[in-house]
Amino acid sequence: MKKVSKRIEIIANILEAEDKNVWDLCCDHGQLGSYLLENKNVRKVFFVDRVPKIMDSLEKILNHSFSKERFECQTLDAHEIDPTPNDVITICGVGGQLAISLMNAFLKKLKESESTYLICAHYHMYDLRLFLRDNHLKLISEKLIEDQGRMYELLYVSHMGSEEIPLIGSKMWDFSNLHHIRYLDKTLSHYQKKGHQESAPYLLYKNLKDSLKN
Repeated sequence: MKKVSKRIEIIANILEAEDKNVWDLCCDHGQLGSYLLENKNVRKVFFVDRVPKIMDSLEKILNHSFSKERFECQTLDAHEIDPTPNDVITICGVGGQLAISLMNAFLKKLKESESTYLICAHYHMYDLRLFLRDNHLKLISEKLIEDQGRMYELLYVSHMGSEEIPLIGSKMWDFSNLHHIRYLDKTLSHYQKKGHQESAPYLLYKNLKDSLKN
């Protein structure tokens, strides 16, 4: 298997997926699920994408490396998957609003099960965190990842945890890291350009920025 990105490697290594089913949603080239099959003791990986060409190509590649009992490729809309309680569901490489839509569908099926969700979305992270918190999910861990000049917030959540999900992150920040400071500044600039200086997220991020000056 060819080398994966730093982002994929960090996502895979944060998962507590030993002897569990893992869903790799909107999987594109299936790098996350393939890495898990190769490096982790997962029970089975379900690769899901709605594009038949992607699934056909991926299945041929996987057949050369892994037993068919260890993976399954499903060509369908990710909203339609049928996970079981205690599965690990990964939602990576999509926008925050789509992540919210997917989570809304899964929570209706699984209720407050022992399933865990690992989400690494683009944009709208405040809205996503608020949605997760409003639906009583708890934080297992979070991480801010820099990969090839882009920043990604990684959220690992479950109903079984005990820590409330922070709306702008808490443990993920490392302000000795210049990438983290730039990400905070870029986020503040986004709300300013939108004219949202009175919004709750802007004020929270600004308070965080101001605290660095003290």
